[in-house]
Amino acid sequence: MTKMRITKNDVRLLTNEATYNGGYTIPLADVLGRYVVGGLKTVTAKIGDALSQAEIIAERLGESGAAQTLGSWAHDGTVYFDLGDTWDSEADAMRVARERGELAIWDTWTNREVATA
Repeated sequence: MTKMRITKNDVRLLTNEATYNGGYTIPLADVLGRYVVGGLKTVTAKIGDALSQAEIIAERLGESGAAQTLGSWAHDGTVYFDLGDTWDSEADAMRVARERGELAIWDTWTNREVATA
């Protein structure tokens, strides 16, 4: 897998989508599994600051490395930017998510969050 550099434009798109639509995921790989598990690397910013800090956030996220996705969501005035990977098996995705302390995984076929607890 080729490493992809996260850009400030990626961060701006993800900020707007998290702020106005609840969240968004950018694929970083050509082939993805059904279930997205975040937690490879997470960077946060206050909603009001995220757009002006897009370049700094992109630098903190750095290169994608083994990540297959870059997602965002907003909660209590904070935007979360999260590098993740994907799994074909729900059981494997759940195991990895629990190991990382994730509260949920994302099912790309149903476009729904699946709680890990």
